[in-house]
Amino acid sequence: MASGVAYIPGTHNLRFPTVQQNEGNDYNATSGVFICRIAGQYWFSATLMKRYQVHVDFSFCFITMNDVEMLEMSAFPENEHSAGYSYSISTGIHLNIGDRVQIGHCYREDVADNSTKTFFSGVLITPDM
Repeated sequence: MASGVAYIPGTHNLRFPTVQQNEGNDYNATSGVFICRIAGQYWFSATLMKRYQVHVDFSFCFITMNDVEMLEMSAFPENEHSAGYSYSISTGIHLNIGDRVQIGHCYREDVADNSTKTFFSGVLITPDM
């Protein structure tokens, strides 16, 4: 699990620089990419907490695998200055060795709060036999 958020210049991708747990070192906090080294079924989850007093009509990001959008998480706030709203996403994905997963293709990636309330995690559920 990694938390906080930083924006990768020249992209619409996020990275989560504060790593709490990284068994096997599959997650790279510099690039924001999880690279699979054990094929199998994984569970990924991400939550983005909105920064206080940032004007936003809507915001979205995707869980991407090998730069392909897999699942969208989005927010359409009623009060653009409200604090405390977040949006989350979780999904199971089968990965092969070398597959890359990250939070990317974001619109308004600048709205996420850089705290432990914003995080990304991936867990191997069942390895391939």
